[in-house]
Amino acid sequence: MFEPFDEDSQATDRNTLVFRLAVSCEKPKKKRDEYVSNTQSAAATQAVDQSIGGDPSVDQAAELASENYHGANAAAIEIPGRPYTKHVYSNDLQWIPQGDQEERFASVGGIKPVHNDILIAKLRPGQAIELEAHARLGDGKNHAKYSPVATACYRLMPVVELLCDVYDDLADELDKYEPGVFTLVYCEDPSSGKRRKKAVVSNPYACTMSRNYMRNPELKKAVKIYRRPDHFIFSVEAVGMLPASTIVAESIRVLKDKCQNVLRLADESLESELLNK
Repeated sequence: MFEPFDEDSQATDRNTLVFRLAVSCEKPKKKRDEYVSNTQSAAATQAVDQSIGGDPSVDQAAELASENYHGANAAAIEIPGRPYTKHVYSNDLQWIPQGDQEERFASVGGIKPVHNDILIAKLRPGQAIELEAHARLGDGKNHAKYSPVATACYRLMPVVELLCDVYDDLADELDKYEPGVFTLVYCEDPSSGKRRKKAVVSNPYACTMSRNYMRNPELKKAVKIYRRPDHFIFSVEAVGMLPASTIVAESIRVLKDKCQNVLRLADESLESELLNK
């Protein structure tokens, strides 16, 4: 449906979306309507009326009104003693179809922001915003602004081993040092035959490699923690364009293509050397 955008190419209806924003803030009327305008909510009206009378606090009235006018109408609330402010939200953006985009996106109901309540700007009386925004499709190869990833990191898989059995108070202490790594189970001690609480490794993935257990000389001898050099744990945080699972799969595909390209170049170089001999 869309073609990747190249910085050297021209913007077309195949790689660019156009949005228009035209909003202004007018000075409110010096009447009761200056506290609530365009209202259809009795709860908000009652809250503001009570705030004028001094019953509930102004902040409480503002909070109630904000709940009832979340979105484009949230700007209609003016709080006594505070400057009038109009809030501009993402649902104020108007999509302007280009080319045959209106027909192509008719099945999904057109193009609109994922969330309608993203705050864009705050306007005071007399201020206005009029702009045209172009949203272009691209990838991280062209510019970091197209990257669908906020943060990506990796760590080596922890390996937790108990060199000897850890019971009772030591087991409780070990569980506090490395929370989530061990499970405390009740079992029979082979040496004494008594029923005791024992620490068992259950989730090495949760280990943070803090090694706080080494503060206790007994636990230092009983526990061994290290990392597997061939097991990587990746954490990928997406910003919304693509799911994290899709980003990882696509990254692996790109990496595979690059490796195959390197092998191809190496084979061509070797073949060229053999022909020149």
